Amino acid sequence: MDKFLRRPKYFALHQVTAGSQVVITTTYTPPNATQCNSTLISGGLKYTWTSTSGHDSLIDFPNAADLVIASGRLVAGITYAFELTNNFQLSPGSTTTSYVNISVASNPPVAKITSCNRLVSKTTEGMVTISGAQSYEPDNLTLG
Repeated sequence: MDKFLRRPKYFALHQVTAGSQVVITTTYTPPNATQCNSTLISGGLKYTWTSTSGHDSLIDFPNAADLVIASGRLVAGITYAFELTNNFQLSPGSTTTSYVNISVASNPPVAKITSCNRLVSKTTEGMVTISGAQSYEPDNLTLG
């Protein structure tokens, strides 16, 4: 069964917005399913998630098939890199490694306009003030 588990390294890039939950789902399908017992394969796979960018604290379940990162844990402007190693426990040396990068984009700013709650006539009033002071940047980014 070794030949079915040795696959080239896989790389994926996912783009998410700050504040969202991230779920990276893994699957394994043997190249020739008729030659393998899929129940045996799925029961014998060991998963190991690590961060190659120094963010191991985001991995709550390093031996789960899926990588789940709760909302609010990723920061905009940072790319997080993870590695998944699959090991077929019944056949030592049969491993595959996949890589995934998660690029986190900022959420768009929220515009709130206040102090414009009446109709005005251009002939009777000289100045109209519209305030956008309640607008905000949801990711709390600061200009550098």
